Amino acid sequence: MPERVHLLLDVAEGMTYLHSHCIVHGFLNPFSVFVYEKFRAKIGNLSFAQEDGEQKLENACSVHENWMAPEQLLHEPPNIAGDAYRLVSAALSKLCGMVAIFKKAHRS
Repeated sequence: MPERVHLLLDVAEGMTYLHSHCIVHGFLNPFSVFVYEKFRAKIGNLSFAQEDGEQKLENACSVHENWMAPEQLLHEPPNIAGDAYRLVSAALSKLCGMVAIFKKAHRS
């Protein structure tokens, strides 16, 4: 199995574990994945993690828009679906070299 795919599977398993305990990472991006010995990935940057549905006063909205899930762009609390969105964004970035580019709509 290609090394990058193996790393992404590690991250997906870690996210599955967090979500099985109703915990939302809220900040997942390629810079939140740390590679350790034997080329294994671990999820870090859990300072924004929270229970699903919890509204923290602070959130990860300071992260670059390219890594934000749609609910964060709307200044809503992170959720499990958003974590899945961020996981796919990170996967596209690492496997294909693609990065989502968001432009905010201007209202007149």
